[in-house]
Amino acid sequence: MLFHAWWQKFGDDRPALGLAHSIALKNPFFKWLIPKIGAIPASPELALQAIDEGFSLMVYPGGEKESFRPYSQRKKVDFYQRKGFIKLALKAKVPMVPIVSIGAHESYIILFRGERIAESLGLKKALRLHGFPITFRGIFFVWCLVSGIFTFFPLMLAPFVFLSIFIPLPSKMSFRILPPIDVTKMSDDSLSEEANLQRIYDLVVGRIQETLTKEYSKRKMPIVG
Repeated sequence: MLFHAWWQKFGDDRPALGLAHSIALKNPFFKWLIPKIGAIPASPELALQAIDEGFSLMVYPGGEKESFRPYSQRKKVDFYQRKGFIKLALKAKVPMVPIVSIGAHESYIILFRGERIAESLGLKKALRLHGFPITFRGIFFVWCLVSGIFTFFPLMLAPFVFLSIFIPLPSKMSFRILPPIDVTKMSDDSLSEEANLQRIYDLVVGRIQETLTKEYSKRKMPIVG
């Protein structure tokens, strides 16, 4: 949605790219579409190259771990201490512009992140996936398969339920674009590199959390906003 809004505003005058997890780029349902809207592999080298070539770059620091967080945690910002985006901004000497998304997490009602399942299935090691999200529709799909052993009707529903897992619920989404943060001016020579990174990280997460909390307080109902 954000890329669509960006294209409407800037067209071809200001091209943008976004870093995407390899699982999204290889997903058989989306791999034909993802690169067309500007997604590139989440690689520090490719990210720096994109900035050097004049692209604006969209980065999701929390990655799949944040997007898989349970519905109960939808109002909490947590990048899990991942600071690669700060290192990238410092190296490229470009400002960071925090963007807060409100409502997107309501398009999928995730019950559990499923980190242990991902680890047990080898997904964490093979695909760098830190979760195997459990949703209502996923549970219903398993129920259809199990019940299909005893009666045919649930088994007939299973393919449709499986496909529904990949279809998001209609949810009112909004975005807030915050003022740029020039990280190149925030370094304190009296602190270590790690301490400087932590200061910037805390500032960015704090500003996003403050805005997210404020905007969620305006939403009267889930899904419809």
